[in-house]
Amino acid sequence: MRRIRGRMTSRPDIVPVILVGGRDARLWPLTNSKRPKEFLSLGTGLSFFQRTALRGRAFSQPIIVCHQRYEDTVYRQMAQIKMEPRTVLLEPDHRGTAAAIGVAAHLLKGIGALMLVQPGDQSLKNVRAFEKGVIESIAYTIENMVLFGVKPMSPESDYGYIVMAEGDRACRPVRRFIEKPDVRGAKELIARGDCLWNTGMFLTRPSVFLQLLERSAPKIYGGAQKALAVGTHENVSIQLNKKIFSEFESVSVDIVLLKRISSAFVRDLDVEWSDIGSWWRLFRWRREERAVSRYSA
Repeated sequence: MRRIRGRMTSRPDIVPVILVGGRDARLWPLTNSKRPKEFLSLGTGLSFFQRTALRGRAFSQPIIVCHQRYEDTVYRQMAQIKMEPRTVLLEPDHRGTAAAIGVAAHLLKGIGALMLVQPGDQSLKNVRAFEKGVIESIAYTIENMVLFGVKPMSPESDYGYIVMAEGDRACRPVRRFIEKPDVRGAKELIARGDCLWNTGMFLTRPSVFLQLLERSAPKIYGGAQKALAVGTHENVSIQLNKKIFSEFESVSVDIVLLKRISSAFVRDLDVEWSDIGSWWRLFRWRREERAVSRYSA
């Protein structure tokens, strides 16, 4: 049972799982392997990672999955916002989001909690709407994953799209995924009215995720389990076993899992969102942040 903003609720624990430090080179040289986008604040006072962590304060302490070289930065930035991680899972090598989420799911399985997976490098406004969307999606997670999308605001060709089935419920069945269409294709999708941008965030029971992972990528499933089981513990950090973790392929969760889901739901979060994955989006985001700061002052 959890206490949320002064009231008691019988909902299960929701544990944010924050993914940090991929190999995205689109903002080079501002970002690199030693300085991922997640830790940049760009003069706004809070890094993208810190904003992601604060977004989940209504839920349980987060699990952070990051490369081992970022351990000190994770603890320092969490301390700056007066938060403590539940666990920091330290990857000895980059093996993609499928492995990262798989390790977190193995860690959480069997305790009755849900996992709220979030990339740590995104911008999202209207945290109350985000919280509401997550909590109202719990009922759909008994045997399914709930993916979170947002309404397309423009025909972006470097975002993934989720096509929804017809319906009037908050969460609707997923029909299919369309990964990074060209501009013409994106315009056609927007005109249909049944598509959302895929944010990469989702809510699921660890057992549901692991069943899907075992079926779709058994080597990653088993390797993640073993790397965690023989990992080295220090305080709340777990150093994953390097030999085992490096044996399986590096691949994203979208490739091995989400496109093969036969039963999943998607919810429109009804928020302003961007993954700021290009210089153009970064400049636009920074301009908007400055405008908000001037207005607030």
